[in-house]
Amino acid sequence: MMGRRIVFDLEWNQDYCANQYDYYGFPERFRGEIVQIGAVCLEDMQPFNLILRPKFFPRLHEQVAGLTGLRQQDVDGGVEPREGLRRFLDWCGEGAVLLQWSGCDVLVLKQNLYLYGLGEDFPAESYDIQRMFYEQLGGDKPEPSLMEAVERLGIPRKRDYHDALADAGYTAEVLGRLDLKKGINKAKKPLRALRRYGEKWGEGQELRLFTGCLSRESWRLSPGLCRVECPVCKGVLEEPEHWQKSPDNRGWYGLCRCPQCADSDSPAANGVVLRWKGSQTEQLYSFIRGVSLPDGELLAEWQRRLAAARKRRGKQSCPQVTESAGRLYRPLYTAQTQMEEEK
Repeated sequence: MMGRRIVFDLEWNQDYCANQYDYYGFPERFRGEIVQIGAVCLEDMQPFNLILRPKFFPRLHEQVAGLTGLRQQDVDGGVEPREGLRRFLDWCGEGAVLLQWSGCDVLVLKQNLYLYGLGEDFPAESYDIQRMFYEQLGGDKPEPSLMEAVERLGIPRKRDYHDALADAGYTAEVLGRLDLKKGINKAKKPLRALRRYGEKWGEGQELRLFTGCLSRESWRLSPGLCRVECPVCKGVLEEPEHWQKSPDNRGWYGLCRCPQCADSDSPAANGVVLRWKGSQTEQLYSFIRGVSLPDGELLAEWQRRLAAARKRRGKQSCPQVTESAGRLYRPLYTAQTQMEEEK
């Protein structure tokens, strides 16, 4: 059942240099730290507006200040970020569908939720109104600004742009001139294609679709995706020793060991096949996962490829860890370090 439909907008602060954050040990670009959340619920037009006090980038960037009209004293007096994000999640409610102008806002929201230890599962669904606007009404630009869309539709200007609540309100008014159901149906087309791809893996597959993932590496790093149950005993499978590209070079597969079923007469004694295929949807990533039992032909092919991979690894020299190796990027706080600091 679909939850509340929330039109939201964010304003975020940035450093004076590019930054990356530590996503389960993998460096990802950090887009910015949220300083204002504005939202409107389409069901009752109830507003939400909150200013946050940034922790990673406490000094308000001069360009952000000039664009948003926020002052340093405004953000200094804002709500602690984790508390503010919790309030927004509670206000949205379970299963909320987020709607935003362009795909950047939901990416920034999910990055901030992750960094403040609030998980990476919210929202369950999100859709880009900017894309719907262009697909349904056309225009010279595939990515028109919100101001251009408002002016084109003749919507009266009530507040300044780049205020999160004002922009959420303008986006809601633009959305009122569009066919949301049609837009959502078209936005789900890549997900349907991803599921069809998984169905080609054959019968006996336990398929599961993951959407709104933060990284192209989420399939092998995020605990929510990596923890896979054995289809026989429901125990947790071990990660494959080696990941192999699929025959069409568009996905990955590996043979996982089940500690409970190994060395037994279980159908999973020889392992469990795990298949992955991913695609980028707007600013985020989606994956289809297949879990199945291997047949004799696949086992023989897997053993051949595993032997070749081991041989290649044996010829490669181990990389030397140098003092500068950890300085290739500056990891920001992870959820774990954030919680440890506040103890």
